[in-house]
Amino acid sequence: GKFRDKHNTMGALLLAAGVTTSVEGCLNTFSRTGKLFPGPHLWAGAAITCAWAIAASLVPAMQKGNDAARSAHIALNTVVFGLFLWQVPTGWAIVEKVFQFTSWP
Repeated sequence: GKFRDKHNTMGALLLAAGVTTSVEGCLNTFSRTGKLFPGPHLWAGAAITCAWAIAASLVPAMQKGNDAARSAHIALNTVVFGLFLWQVPTGWAIVEKVFQFTSWP
């Protein structure tokens, strides 16, 4: 129905924006510093990106009525939500550090 269509559209937008932001964050960090910093923020972001891909890959099975795929989809996205909430403060700390060492015009 209508809810499913809206959910699919929002999920696709979140997937596209999230994966793009995840890759952009790594590329931006590497281009500025010449390295990545393997800490909790990077690992949580990688886990979120992988979980999004796995959750999205379950959609065809869900559309065929596979309840295990639906349960796994919900569980993965619940874990993603928790990781995201945990990742926000670590991301904010990174932004503050970047601003601290940025020379502004």
